[in-house]
Amino acid sequence: MKFVNDPCMINVAVSRAQNQFILVTDQSAFRKYGNEVGDLMRYMEYSTLDNIVVESEIHSVFDLLYKEYSEKLRDFRKRVRFFNKSRHQSENIMHALIDQILQEPMFKDFIVGNQILLMNLFTDLERLNEDERNFVKHRSSVDFVIYHKLDRSPALAIEVDGFAFHENNPEQLKRDEKKERIFKKFGMGLVRFRTTGSGEEQKLREVLSTMLNKKLE
Repeated sequence: MKFVNDPCMINVAVSRAQNQFILVTDQSAFRKYGNEVGDLMRYMEYSTLDNIVVESEIHSVFDLLYKEYSEKLRDFRKRVRFFNKSRHQSENIMHALIDQILQEPMFKDFIVGNQILLMNLFTDLERLNEDERNFVKHRSSVDFVIYHKLDRSPALAIEVDGFAFHENNPEQLKRDEKKERIFKKFGMGLVRFRTTGSGEEQKLREVLSTMLNKKLE
């Protein structure tokens, strides 16, 4: 807030605009805590007769990691409270989303497990190189695995990537790449959901629907 609520920086931003100035912000947070940005927002609203305030339709379930989030997530937030198996709230949020979707009739033949060791997924390690085998044996895991309910065979793996731990961590990026190579060698899908993304529900539905279609074929 201290960085963006600087009057000099706001003045530079506004004065540089040639044809149009667009402010992307959270209305409630800046109205409550950001007096400089709040004044700018009020000026923009009241200096024109046009409806210049547009509420974004884009949201992410990971918005629940922050104090401010869309009203559309209120009911889902109540559901997340029942999922506290992980010390990472982002994983609890994803667990709640997966569970919610798998309860729908279309996806009734799937079940989910969390924090699954790779050694329990892949037993024939001969197709891996030595470095990859050591990675599997040293209790490496994947956040979620979706199984076929009938025979408990794994169908899809899911990872939740927080920015600080994954995208902003070179060593972790190397481990992520290694894990993806392993899954590829075994012909199993691994889908990543970044906490800085959006549209997780739609993406997960599409992946599960694709799996169902392949099974029917």
